[in-house]
Amino acid sequence: MEVRAMVLERFNQPLVEKSFPLPKLEPGQILVKILVAGVCGSDVYMQKGIDPRLKLPMILGHEGVGEVVEISGEKAYVVDKSPVKIGDKVLWSRGVTCGHCYFCKIKGTPSLCLNRWVYGIHLSCAEPPHLTGNYAQYLPLHPNADLFRLDDAVDIEVFAPASCSGGTTAHAVDLAGIEPGDTVLVQGPGPLGIYATAFAAARGATQIFVIGGTPERLEICRRMGATASATGRIARLDWRNRTVAHTAH
Repeated sequence: MEVRAMVLERFNQPLVEKSFPLPKLEPGQILVKILVAGVCGSDVYMQKGIDPRLKLPMILGHEGVGEVVEISGEKAYVVDKSPVKIGDKVLWSRGVTCGHCYFCKIKGTPSLCLNRWVYGIHLSCAEPPHLTGNYAQYLPLHPNADLFRLDDAVDIEVFAPASCSGGTTAHAVDLAGIEPGDTVLVQGPGPLGIYATAFAAARGATQIFVIGGTPERLEICRRMGATASATGRIARLDWRNRTVAHTAH
């Protein structure tokens, strides 16, 4: 079976449609049919060549949601330890860690894994298994990939960026240790800032200030729980009155 994918062959040039053979799965792998592939800002930078990790030719795309179409060997499990089944819609962590290095095994901080690699960023499609990014019809997932099952009723398009900016921000919020009653400042209402606002609100932060960006993005942050916001590059926070004053530049 031939699988179509959009390949970055040269920087600053359009992606090229190519066909690759569907790889045979290794034990523990699952094959997903890509249902949604997000376009991250990082993908734009990579297309321009502003990333030293790239190895051309490559298939971009590290945000995705897929449907499980094949399982090899022992059944894979989602993070709640229930088995994955054919037909499940799943979200997966874009980064894959080794699970046995010092940071993974001893420190319990897999985000620092020295062997970590990311779909759609670190791997070339020049050699098997070829399908290494989400801008393809199918993607084989490594046995170490974290899987999350999605309910059939959810809007899967909303979940695609959750594996990138959502996961990155969730990690940052955990490290920050936001607690009920805290005051949080979010600088910039991009995808990371919007997620940070939502997560801070979910953690019970009392005051959430968001500065910078466009009025449209700030409105999204207000819907996510921001208590005050301001455009402009310089902002002055009045903690006593809990307001934001700003000076546009």
